[in-house]
Amino acid sequence: MSIKRFIAACLLSLPLSAHAALVIQNWQTSEGARVVFVESHELPILDISVNFPAGSARDPAGKAGLAHLTHGLLDQGAGGITDTTIAHRLADVGAVLSGSFDRDRAEVGLRTLSSASEKSAAIDILTRVLQRPDFPQAVIKREK
Repeated sequence: MSIKRFIAACLLSLPLSAHAALVIQNWQTSEGARVVFVESHELPILDISVNFPAGSARDPAGKAGLAHLTHGLLDQGAGGITDTTIAHRLADVGAVLSGSFDRDRAEVGLRTLSSASEKSAAIDILTRVLQRPDFPQAVIKREK
């Protein structure tokens, strides 16, 4: 068998789904948030990434490092639950909370299983972190 025929046979044996185009949906919520949605049923995983303009370029004069401090405090307590409770609840459902920031933006991410109970518990934590961070004074003092 020639090498060309062997390569052709290998390529033809690849699943057709590997060649399918990725469908990307876009919309804007009533609150103005832009949503980019890609659906795949290959793995039972949900990834959420929330990006917003809150990078270090927005630090007020004389408060360099505020974006960095804020980013570091997000999972230190939120919505009345402690950092330990956040960590345990995420671990209980196999979820991971992540984040990053740079000069122009901040990002908070969540990876969780897509089954209803795990997804609900993980999204509850993400919602608390984004909407009601506690910014514990003891942690702020320690981090400064």
